[in-house]
Amino acid sequence: MNKMKGKKNIRLGFVGLRNNGCHHVRLALELPNVTIKALADTDAERVEKAAEIVKDGGVDRYDSAQALLAAQDVDAVILSLPNHLHAQMAIEAMHQGKDVMVEKPLARFPDEARKMIKVRDETGRKLMVGMNQRFVPTRVTARKLIADGKIGRVQQGWTHWLRDRTRLWGPGRGNWCLDWEKSGGGPMIDLGIHKLDMLLYVAGVKSPVKDISGFKTFGIGSKEAAEQGCAYEVEDYAFGLVRFENDFSMRVEASYFLNIPGESQDATIIGTEGAIRITGREATMTTWPEGEPETTEVQPD
Repeated sequence: MNKMKGKKNIRLGFVGLRNNGCHHVRLALELPNVTIKALADTDAERVEKAAEIVKDGGVDRYDSAQALLAAQDVDAVILSLPNHLHAQMAIEAMHQGKDVMVEKPLARFPDEARKMIKVRDETGRKLMVGMNQRFVPTRVTARKLIADGKIGRVQQGWTHWLRDRTRLWGPGRGNWCLDWEKSGGGPMIDLGIHKLDMLLYVAGVKSPVKDISGFKTFGIGSKEAAEQGCAYEVEDYAFGLVRFENDFSMRVEASYFLNIPGESQDATIIGTEGAIRITGREATMTTWPEGEPETTEVQPD
């Protein structure tokens, strides 16, 4: 039986059509019960590029977010915009009766995020953040293993997303993320937030935060940006330590510029009876059933 049978067809609009926006368009083409209805960007060439991906000459094209959000034949929107526009555009979309998925981070600052959540509750619309690292099948299975107590009570987590010497982004993404006012931060709010969210999701941590500490380093990126005539106002590297009221603690690292060989992503969740390590799309679990370590691959359900 087709579980999607009878479900409403969702008419989807896309606002912001740089690399991430076009990626969302490609993925939406694979979804059942979804029609790509409208595309919006201030750059007409980007709109036409996205329309070519859709291969539908009838898709509606707009030169502004506001025009698309006002369209009555769009049910939901995906916002792939610079961080400083997330709150403004998501709130307007929800007031226009649209469900929203907004790229991470939800917003630059807590007050912006609180306003978005308030409008979500007032309008009854859906508001989702693009934290895609949660949904890798092995990570979903790892979450279930931890919830079932396979590694005991979780105590701590380590995670990082470290880039060695990032090339400045240019037109594919835009250099707005190097502008503190537009981005709200550097690699921690851009990369580290993915790892932080994924680790807390897999570990099942819902306890309130007790305290936060950390530090940042600067110097490499600003030099390279100056050589290209580009402003660079964010950190090269950031380290954070978060402790929760249930005594779980986690540390997270993120960098754009760090003098290490290669880029790496990693996460480990340690419990009283074992640990789960996540590397790439794979995961392993280590326990001590006979007093000796036994490591097994985490297989998707």
